[in-house]
Amino acid sequence: MTRSDNDRLRRMADALGLNESLLRAFKEQNITEANINEFGRFDELKKTVDKAKAKAYFEAASGQKMPIPKVNRRIDDLLRKFILKDELDMPDDTHREKPYSFNLAQETSMAAEEQATFNE
Repeated sequence: MTRSDNDRLRRMADALGLNESLLRAFKEQNITEANINEFGRFDELKKTVDKAKAKAYFEAASGQKMPIPKVNRRIDDLLRKFILKDELDMPDDTHREKPYSFNLAQETSMAAEEQATFNE
């Protein structure tokens, strides 16, 4: 696994409060939709999720209150995307209230304004 892969895996584990070793084991195997829950292993991974932490994460990301059944569906969807498709549908910094969005044009404009003010 590359350093980037490890960082992504760690962010997922931290955001959902789940067992990082179990998630790592999934990523190191050839997992398909057909065998993802072979021997109940996907269910076991989901059982390690800290529901309160996951709920707080999803609510902060969406800006809406979320009932536990919806949180459970989001956990399942997010983990399946991450394991099967290697998609990480979460911000780089899980401590932010909303997913981070970087607008280069806006940042460049703000930097130019600050420089102009400084030069005056």
